[in-house]
Amino acid sequence: MAKLIYVILPYPTLIRQGIRSDFGGTLNIIHRINEIMQRGLRLIDKKALGKKVSPGDGVFTSHLKRYLRHYLLLSNEAFDVTSFFKKEASKLKVVYAYGNALEFTFENLKVDEILETFEIGHDLDSHVQYEFFDGEVSKKIYEMYLGKEVLVQDYDVSTFLSPFLTVYIMIAIAENKSEFDTIIKKAASKRISLRKVGSKLIKVGKYSTTNFGGSPFFNVSINPVIVLPPQKYDHRFNDNLSSLLNSILCIGELHNILELIDDAHESCTLASHSVPFELKQKIGSLKINPFRNILDLYGLRSYKKYEELFHSFLYGDVAHMRKYGTKSAEIIWKKEGIFHYQAINDLLSRTKTYSGNMAHILYKPIAARPKSSKGETFCSYIFKTFENRFNELRDTVEDFVKDTSKILEASRTTVQLNLALVALFLNLLLTILPVKAWVEQLISFIWHMVN
Repeated sequence: MAKLIYVILPYPTLIRQGIRSDFGGTLNIIHRINEIMQRGLRLIDKKALGKKVSPGDGVFTSHLKRYLRHYLLLSNEAFDVTSFFKKEASKLKVVYAYGNALEFTFENLKVDEILETFEIGHDLDSHVQYEFFDGEVSKKIYEMYLGKEVLVQDYDVSTFLSPFLTVYIMIAIAENKSEFDTIIKKAASKRISLRKVGSKLIKVGKYSTTNFGGSPFFNVSINPVIVLPPQKYDHRFNDNLSSLLNSILCIGELHNILELIDDAHESCTLASHSVPFELKQKIGSLKINPFRNILDLYGLRSYKKYEELFHSFLYGDVAHMRKYGTKSAEIIWKKEGIFHYQAINDLLSRTKTYSGNMAHILYKPIAARPKSSKGETFCSYIFKTFENRFNELRDTVEDFVKDTSKILEASRTTVQLNLALVALFLNLLLTILPVKAWVEQLISFIWHMVN
């Protein structure tokens, strides 16, 4: 009996139903993107997750965690999120979340069951989404990696679309040498081509790997991967499997960050039309009725709320973005080797390190791919792409800041005018009220005198 593991990397695209496009939502999206570029796309709502697990728990069986080396910057935490996925897969034992990677483990599978899964091949992403993702699961995925702040609170979960899967790999873990050989032999009979990656105990499928149809890639798939864990420590096996998994996950996370930067750019572009309308509706119009807008102080409270949000955003996220590319940032990078966005720097350096060992797997030359198969050239290609996309986002955010500043400035004048008009109206009313009372008393006195 063998084990089967699906390793997937979800990409929770922002341009979807359920993503807020109002003023606060736009600021939250930019804040989250800035945070992701510094810390990576990681789990953020840990209270809503399952149990935190570690090797010392005795029940922690993650194979992925065992072979990942410093995939994340600040955290090596893993969580059991099995309860998120309640579909028909009866042999699904456990699902672990580690960074931006999800690991589905199936146990006690026969060789024929393994081979049936192999035939899914490069359609594994569609299979996983159909079998394990529904509206509720997708919502939880978004909340785990993007946070509740960017989501509309009252959207219909049934219409919420699933995240894309950037990385999708199936790993078969054989129980013994005989089963390992049988799986390989039967796979060959079904014309599933395999190749080794430096260890006799690891075989990797020849399906497409980094698909450069996108810019600079779309997804990573090397299905299937067949392994037989060594009985004793085998540094070649550990190093090769570690290099393979780390390079693929780093490339996948780089892809996700680049796509999220694009999404944030598009979100800001859309906000340039929706936010002005929202601000003018709530604080940019005259409100001279002395009673109707009393709770909002005629736009003052709304204005203060928006102004506080905007200044926090302006002196935090936008200030950090503006520093990128400056001389001070370059000096720090040259002297200390610290890139302005730490997660990008870390992922690029690790991709370069690990993928150098896997060049023959990851960079198989085809027409649409870079001519050089070196990881260093590939990383340079990704870095140039990052700079282009980030500069577009920064320019869009700058325009958004300028437009919002103008609207808030105009709104401040309107709010001040609102308060002045209402104050004048109330002052006149208070001036008239004593005269009215005196006239009423005079009429009452005359009435009594006449009668």
